[in-house]
Amino acid sequence: MEELNSLIKDAPETETRFIKKIDAPYLWMSIFAVEQSGLIIDGKPVYFGAIVRNPENFNLHFWTVVNKNVRHQFTLFKQTKKVLMEWLNKYKTLFTMMDNNKNCKWVERLGFRKIKEDLDTVTLMIGEEV
Repeated sequence: MEELNSLIKDAPETETRFIKKIDAPYLWMSIFAVEQSGLIIDGKPVYFGAIVRNPENFNLHFWTVVNKNVRHQFTLFKQTKKVLMEWLNKYKTLFTMMDNNKNCKWVERLGFRKIKEDLDTVTLMIGEEV
């Protein structure tokens, strides 16, 4: 709990805009996340990822929070990709949503592709077509 709260506090606003809308993010994730993963490097939380079921359409969404100034980008990417592939093998299709003004290159490198885009948000998908 302490690590996630610290990560949310330290991460850039672009990483936390959606999760900060939740009153108690750790409690919410512990209740609604189907899967969770995190990465601590040099005693500092640098990454949190989770799979959360969307209550509106029951799709599984990939949520991430990445801290600012992460020095170990390759380690972060490698670990995230490994966990994501485990989840993808288990659930077959995953979605993610992010601000449209945010750079999508990182999630696209993970394998996600854009499926919907509007002025505010972009929705990406990885895995089997639904």
